[in-house]
Amino acid sequence: MSSTGYYSTIAPQAPSAMAAHAPLMIDVLASIEQHIGEAELGSESLQQAFAVSRASLYRLFQSRGGLASYIREQRPSTAHRYLQAYPDCSLTWLLHEMGFASERKVQRAFQQRFGMPPMHWRRQCHATPCRVAHTHATTWSLRADVALHARTEP
Repeated sequence: MSSTGYYSTIAPQAPSAMAAHAPLMIDVLASIEQHIGEAELGSESLQQAFAVSRASLYRLFQSRGGLASYIREQRPSTAHRYLQAYPDCSLTWLLHEMGFASERKVQRAFQQRFGMPPMHWRRQCHATPCRVAHTHATTWSLRADVALHARTEP
């Protein structure tokens, strides 16, 4: 996550344009989180779900390297939280739940994002008594960040 937060996913625009797009961005981010495990999650499914053009959708994610890049970043992050909450889950279960195409892809994405393979992270989670339950707190913080940024952008 960048130092500016999730609201940085909105392309630089005039404040009134940002405010107009904030509700859409909030809904799209929540949908991505809700459907992260679906292999077909992508521009086409989101275009249909939100009745927006491909260009409009891509503009929303322009500053994050694009929609596909954002989804690729979210899958290992979600896997990270799942392993923390459920360290006994298998890698096979995890890759299917997170929408990864293969075990190799989940391992590579996790390694790139966190600097360790998922099973090392799982061992660390077993070693520490603190477990974090999977919640939708991330969605709520996304909504707050987007709404705040839309109101306060100079």
